[in-house]
Amino acid sequence: MALSIETTGLYTSQNHQQAREEGKLTAGELSKILSKKFFIKITASELKDYATEWHHSGFYKPSGNHKKIMGRTFFFDYDPDQDQYYLFHILADRGDAENLQFEADMKKNIHWFAISDHWDHDYSGYHGKKKYFKRLSFHTGTGLIPAAFVEISEEIYNANLHREKEQLPPYTNLINYLK
Repeated sequence: MALSIETTGLYTSQNHQQAREEGKLTAGELSKILSKKFFIKITASELKDYATEWHHSGFYKPSGNHKKIMGRTFFFDYDPDQDQYYLFHILADRGDAENLQFEADMKKNIHWFAISDHWDHDYSGYHGKKKYFKRLSFHTGTGLIPAAFVEISEEIYNANLHREKEQLPPYTNLINYLK
């Protein structure tokens, strides 16, 4: 990892300097923009999980038996159209139900397609004993997708709708099963 101290005078990586030159926003800069736009205090640490990339930046002071540790700066390819995306996920992480309802009202016109699995049983086991298994279910709707559902495209939904209530093999990943 090369440092950019020759060009900037700072102990940051060259990739960090390149991201700055490309005009990418840091988590702190984006949090200021979102906080002003939505009138909700959003911190940089809440945004770091949604960053497009991160680079080394500066050193922390040594603590305990550790040597100097380089810090991280999280960068975002900022698109004003994604502001709602960031806000929704931050509010979901906070568990802020009132603001989630606000977001649900904003997204109620979005149509989605999803799949899920649910437990079912029959008596086809050994000597007519009850046997448990999972069945495939397809769902469609508008608004927010329930957490137990896996979003799929409309093409996959239409191509596999005939498989509704199909019994799933054990340990099946839903997305891989439809391919």
